[in-house]
Amino acid sequence: MNPFSEERSRRLAPELLAPAGDRRCAEAAVAAGADAVYFGLATPTHLNARAKAKNISLDELDDLIAWLHRHAVRAYVALNTLVFPAELEEAESILRRVVASGADAVIVQDFGLARLARAVCPTLPLHASTQMTLTSAEGIGVAESLGIERVILARELSIDDIRRITQQTRVPVEVFVHGALCVSYSGQCLASRTLGQRSANRGDCAQPCRLPYRVVFDAPQPCPQARQARRSPEAAPFAEYPLSPMDLAAYDLLPDLIHAGVAAMKIEGRMKSAQYVSVVTGHYRRAIDAAMAGKEPGFSENEIRQLEAVFSRGFCHGWLEASGRKRLATGVAPASRTAPVENTAMGTRGRGRKIPLELVVDAEVGRPLRVSGRTALGTSFEVESSQPLAAAHKHPLSDALLAEQLGRLGATPYCLAGLKATIVGRPLAPLSVLGALRRAMVARLEAARATPPRATAAEGQVAALRQVIRRDFRWDEDAERPRLHVLCRTPRQLRAVLACGVRSVIAEDRDLTACGRAVSEARKNGVAIRLATPRIQKPGEMWALARIAGYRPDAVLARNLAALDYFRREGVPTVADFSLNAANELAVQWLRDRGAWRVTPCHDLNHRQLEQLLDHAPPEWFEIAIHLHVPMFHTQLCLFSDGPHELDELENPNACRVACRRLVRLEDRRGVRHPVIADALCRNTVYQAAPQSAAEWVPRLLAKGVRDFRVELLDEADDRQIHEVIGIYAALLNGSVRGCDAWTRLRALYPAGVTRGTLR
Repeated sequence: MNPFSEERSRRLAPELLAPAGDRRCAEAAVAAGADAVYFGLATPTHLNARAKAKNISLDELDDLIAWLHRHAVRAYVALNTLVFPAELEEAESILRRVVASGADAVIVQDFGLARLARAVCPTLPLHASTQMTLTSAEGIGVAESLGIERVILARELSIDDIRRITQQTRVPVEVFVHGALCVSYSGQCLASRTLGQRSANRGDCAQPCRLPYRVVFDAPQPCPQARQARRSPEAAPFAEYPLSPMDLAAYDLLPDLIHAGVAAMKIEGRMKSAQYVSVVTGHYRRAIDAAMAGKEPGFSENEIRQLEAVFSRGFCHGWLEASGRKRLATGVAPASRTAPVENTAMGTRGRGRKIPLELVVDAEVGRPLRVSGRTALGTSFEVESSQPLAAAHKHPLSDALLAEQLGRLGATPYCLAGLKATIVGRPLAPLSVLGALRRAMVARLEAARATPPRATAAEGQVAALRQVIRRDFRWDEDAERPRLHVLCRTPRQLRAVLACGVRSVIAEDRDLTACGRAVSEARKNGVAIRLATPRIQKPGEMWALARIAGYRPDAVLARNLAALDYFRREGVPTVADFSLNAANELAVQWLRDRGAWRVTPCHDLNHRQLEQLLDHAPPEWFEIAIHLHVPMFHTQLCLFSDGPHELDELENPNACRVACRRLVRLEDRRGVRHPVIADALCRNTVYQAAPQSAAEWVPRLLAKGVRDFRVELLDEADDRQIHEVIGIYAALLNGSVRGCDAWTRLRALYPAGVTRGTLR
């Protein structure tokens, strides 16, 4: 076991983080016993994942943080969204403002924003948001190079997963213990952006997972798990809200999380009321304190009713348990069970928690008595007596006397957490001297709290970082012809694409063995081939990357940080895919520094923002996906079996491997059926029914210097359709067809047409 995680799990109480959508919620959190409060800022671009919350204005920021610090509560500012190129200057200005306020940390999703924050203020602590989709020690290790000091883990990890991570990394981890759950991996959901032009990666999620859907089997096959004999072939296998999870409530799992080495426990709810913050924070405060005292942290029936009353869609343990996850999404309507709560603790309990203080005392005959110390918030001091200590005849100074006299801190906000004394000889310290030193150290601490040190924030960092990028602009308009790369998901698609004369293909298959056969097939045809990795890598899943490497592809399409780092070390060229969420040039450059050959920008960019990105980075850095079915939901839930749960809890995993080869679609309220595909690690992706095409903008991308373009096939099974799609894009790239004409021809090829989707 990692000694760091062992010591953390044995000695340290986890930090309790409470949400604050406004000042009143922050005050409720403090009164209920939170150790830290996290909140977003009300700025023009809303660079936080709860843009619809009231949030904290920049005018309020200094006063709120000073107030929190006076109450021994840490303040974390959430800047946890993707940042577009045109917003980097504003982001830099906000970061300088946050540094000046004395915030204890910034929560970030965007790699580029993390780089910018480090340039603005190297001492500003950075916490990786759950939106960064960090699910393993390997991925955390890559994120460490950004200066990340804490990681908020993905909610899809079990306690066993978390324990394995803390044993393999020194970076403290934070987990959600209460609140709403997302059906998709955070940072990997494009459903709201695709269906409603409201991006979850921009804090504006429309929650399409809470809408009714019907799971439809296009080609039912016998499956013990689905019990098809009881249903008509087109019947939904479970109720009409298959993607709407219940709420997380892990109060009875707190001892297991503490022993797993969790450093911080987080309550979700920046869109919720002050009453919710008060009740939930108070209950979890008592539960953590009980767990640390070796007592059962369980709640009474009345306490559970209070939690349900302030907000609940029904409670579950989410993904934290390794079994019993069938209750995660019950299929019922996602309405909250909110009700008034009487006798709430808000504003009545008071904080009642003091700031721990560690003291070091040096006492020697003939020298002044020196006392130094440091609080749990990092404030330090040093005081000494005005006169040297005399030798004692009867009652020399002792550790017990020092602890008794210096620990008399009852009316102050401090408590003595530890004292280490070095006593040389038999010095005498009168009680009056010890009392004077105690008052002096409290005065020093209070003065330091009133005027905390402010870190220095540098200016002009966006310009400086961009200047480094401009040195790589060497593109020659006549140097290269456009290249078309085609992603295939079935052997039939691969054969059809190879017959078209495409010179670069990408293979992805839920059966990794099929990827090995795809490499052989491409090599026979003299065609370069990449293999695509899964989007998520959890503890114990590095074998999948090793298997891909063993097939010796020409390159890899890397979809997570662990894959990017693994293939860099293996010497295999990589293209960083959209799932790494590169939204600005600083993020793109960082991915290239981590080994990416080219980068596919995130799908949150519209066509104007994509062009702005190309204005700030060399075009040869990019591979643009110009045709694809957008992956809307990427989830741990299984939609192929008899209910929304994970494949690993089914009785017959072999039957499930057969089941996930059936054609399954998710039918929405409009009757549109969106394909569902399971990957090699049994995670489900729901794809948009109509493919998204950038045909109309390809000429502009060519003019910007882009030379690498990608077409992604999904469920196309007709060779003629595949040939026509590839032919249209090949003609578009060589200039023999106009973008508008290509768009019209593509629309005719698909029953659902094509869409401009996220590019609009």
